[in-house]
Amino acid sequence: MLLDHKKWGVAACVFLFSMGLLSGCGKEEAAYSVKIEDCNVETQLEVPENQTVKDVLAEAEISLGEQDTVTPALSDTVTADTEITVRRHAAVTLTADKKEYHVEITGGKVEDALKQANITLSKKDIVNHEEQAYLTDGMNIDVVRILSVFFTADGKTEEITTSASTVKEFLESEGIKVKKRDRLSMKKSDKLEDGAKLTLKRVTFGKETVTESIPYSTTVRSDSSMNKGTTRVEQSGENGEKEVTYRITYVDGKEESREEISSKVVKEPVDRIVRSGTKAEKTIVRKWKEVDCDGTIIWHYEYSDGSTKTEIQ
Repeated sequence: MLLDHKKWGVAACVFLFSMGLLSGCGKEEAAYSVKIEDCNVETQLEVPENQTVKDVLAEAEISLGEQDTVTPALSDTVTADTEITVRRHAAVTLTADKKEYHVEITGGKVEDALKQANITLSKKDIVNHEEQAYLTDGMNIDVVRILSVFFTADGKTEEITTSASTVKEFLESEGIKVKKRDRLSMKKSDKLEDGAKLTLKRVTFGKETVTESIPYSTTVRSDSSMNKGTTRVEQSGENGEKEVTYRITYVDGKEESREEISSKVVKEPVDRIVRSGTKAEKTIVRKWKEVDCDGTIIWHYEYSDGSTKTEIQ
């Protein structure tokens, strides 16, 4: 059976066209492989010749905000060496040291926002985002300061890491109870710094009753019958006794001071009585001799008290 040549020619064209579609005939081949860096996202895209940066971003379905920037420019034609970088504009809020900072940066990272807000971190501080993370619009960055506090209480010293900024916050966060009479080396309102030394001394009170001696007194009485300068004990002294109650202050278990709060005499002291002479000592104020006819010598004495005496030799 002979085929119609016209019909065979049409059928052949249809077949060849179909094969062309299946094999990619008629499709524009990719000319370049372009890398797009959009913050932390990297996209590799195969694009034909004569494509602009704007065309490539549209193909990659990457949209831009009004303040975002692109390198190279949107109107530039891509080449084999083209790398497209998208820099996102972000307004972020930083919180540190109980202060709030508002920062706007294009193409910045967390570390850039911290630097712009003049926030310096120590090795122990905690940030809720990686410092190398790119900023996103509306991001909240929180800085938590971590301090080392050397706390001494009950005879022990330990290093405690804390995010508290004041002594009061530190005590509350650690569950440390401080009574009104206890003593802190810092005020509760004081701001903590790294390496701060805080000491808590426990203060307690007690009572004690003891028996104490009451010293006797000495009474001196004048006695004209005794020569001046001489004394005689008429009555011996004897100490008394009293019961004294003290209020004692203890600091960390050791007595610091005591205060007398009551006293009761249980035995009165007996005074010592001493007699002291006031009589002036008799002295010779005048002396002379007299000789009798028989040669007897008679001595005459006159004393300070007016008395006289005669001696015969």
